[in-house]
Amino acid sequence: MRTRNIRLFIILIILATGNMFLLLRDPGMSRLGFEPDLFSIADTTQIESIEINGPKGLIIIKRSDNWMVDSMHSADPNVLRLLFAVMNRVTVSRELGETELEQLSGSSFIKVSIDFSDVSKMSFDVTGDLNATKTFFFRDDNGYEVEIPGYRDYVGGIFQLDKDQWKDRLIFNGNWRTIQKLDFNYTAADKNDFMIAFAGQFFEIDGLNQIDSNAVVGYLDEFEFLQANERLSPGKFERFDSLSRTSPEIIITVEDIKYQDTQSIKLFPILDGDNVRLVLDTKNQLTVFDENRIRNLFRVKSDFVYQSQ
Repeated sequence: MRTRNIRLFIILIILATGNMFLLLRDPGMSRLGFEPDLFSIADTTQIESIEINGPKGLIIIKRSDNWMVDSMHSADPNVLRLLFAVMNRVTVSRELGETELEQLSGSSFIKVSIDFSDVSKMSFDVTGDLNATKTFFFRDDNGYEVEIPGYRDYVGGIFQLDKDQWKDRLIFNGNWRTIQKLDFNYTAADKNDFMIAFAGQFFEIDGLNQIDSNAVVGYLDEFEFLQANERLSPGKFERFDSLSRTSPEIIITVEDIKYQDTQSIKLFPILDGDNVRLVLDTKNQLTVFDENRIRNLFRVKSDFVYQSQ
């Protein structure tokens, strides 16, 4: 046993000596051949604008009073937070070899350019493998596989969103404490229009003497952070373009202390085979909502009648 331990000790000395020799011979061998944080942005608050140019067209997201998409639409804050988190934590895992660079040369690249408040700029190209599991960033003819430690989803997916997916999906934000009046205008002959209005201490509904206050409060809270599944540009889906030129099933107009002007929400009949419903906001911009969720906005006067036990 003692002889075996001596042999192990001698082997350990030889290995340690060999490693020391290599380190002294070439100190660079102890370091990576690339910078792991080559693309990471430590302080994302310094970002002023992002340009993403790929198969889905040019998308410009720029900071003004708010973050705007193409200077026309408010940007979705959740998508922006995701982008900033990606750029803050993205890490180079390895540099690509010549064979891999040749194999990826025919890929569809997305060009990304980021401007900062100090007038500096970061530019790189993005692509991925066929299975959308690995993400590659390119800069100065060099390619790198990148990742986010602990993040399993496809990192490059954030750069593949189309312009509509960058737009803020919020169409109204109010609740029973801020809403002052709400009008229901139906187009169907078998449904009567009615109004819910704040009157001093609580809400009144025309024609109802006994009102279920819990039902009113619960309904008005449906308008808090009312967010669509997606915004749609005209021409994206012809069936929704055509539907938007017809009469909506119901128009809900809302007066709220947080909004200077009256807001309107137009809900259209659901199309056969669809599970989403077309909704136009105050600016008549097209959005779609999941039917099961937006269906909660449909009410008739009798829904607010107090039922004694």
